[in-house]
Amino acid sequence: MGMTSNSDDLEEQLRENLKLRRELQAEVGKAAAAGDAMATTLIVLGKIWIWVAAALIIFGYASIWWFEGFSKLQEILSPFNIWNYIAVVITVAPGFGLLKLGEWMRDRRAR
Repeated sequence: MGMTSNSDDLEEQLRENLKLRRELQAEVGKAAAAGDAMATTLIVLGKIWIWVAAALIIFGYASIWWFEGFSKLQEILSPFNIWNYIAVVITVAPGFGLLKLGEWMRDRRAR
């Protein structure tokens, strides 16, 4: 009688263990899907940021040309005007940062 009780308890514990493993596997699957969604979201936001930043920069150059003339645009785009290049980098950098972070997350998830 004692042997059957131990076997039944062991069988019940094994069933409970399998149930917990299935639940854990489902949770890990959900977390992986959420991680992929986060990486994709960051990549999309990075691309949107870069396109919007490029459009704003081009619009700014066109406005300078329209309102102040081509000579002012040449002055702004002069290789000696380092402030323009710094402003462009500051404008576009967050987009590249989001893009690289999303790619890093996606690559990390792939391993």
